[in-house]
Amino acid sequence: MRKKRTNPSDVIGKQYGNLTIMGIVGKGNNYTTIVQAKCRCGKEWSGRFSCLTSGTTTSCGCLAHPTGTTSKCWKGGRTIDKKGYVKVFNKGHPRASHDGRYVLEHVLVMESYLGRYLNDDETVHHKNGMKGDNRIENLELWASNHSSGQRVKDLIAWAQEILKAYVISVPMEK
Repeated sequence: MRKKRTNPSDVIGKQYGNLTIMGIVGKGNNYTTIVQAKCRCGKEWSGRFSCLTSGTTTSCGCLAHPTGTTSKCWKGGRTIDKKGYVKVFNKGHPRASHDGRYVLEHVLVMESYLGRYLNDDETVHHKNGMKGDNRIENLELWASNHSSGQRVKDLIAWAQEILKAYVISVPMEK
C-alpha cells in the first residue's frame, strides 16, 4: 500500500522540528515543493518540503554547530536522551558524554550530595525505576554496575546470581 502524500498547502503554520512552515515558494528540480519556514531561533529557511517531512532537516542550520549558551536555540542546557535519562549541559565534566558537554543529571545530583566526583566503579541507581526522578531521596549510590530494568522476576534472578557468586545458599524458585 502506498503512503498518502502530504499536501504542503495543508501544513502552513505546522511545525517540523524547529521549523514552522510559513508558505510555499514554488517547485524545484524534479517537481519538488519548496517551502519557506521560520526557525525557532528566528532565522528564515527555505528548502524542499520533503526534507522536513522526512526529518532530515530540523532547523535552519543553527543546530548543526551549536555553541552552548551563546546559541540562539539555547533552552537552558537540559535535554532527555533516547533512554529517558535527563542530561544537563556541563562542558568539561569528567563524566560528560562523548562530545564532552552533557552529564546525566542523576550523576550530578549524587556528586553534589557527596561533595565529590563519582569513582569509575560507582553508579547511581533510581530506586523507583523512573529515570527522570532525580531527587536525592530516589537515588542510591552503588559500588558496581547493577541490573537493568525493574521487573521483579529479572531482579530476583540477578540477585540470586550475585548471591551464588559469594557462595551464599539461596533457595531456588519453584
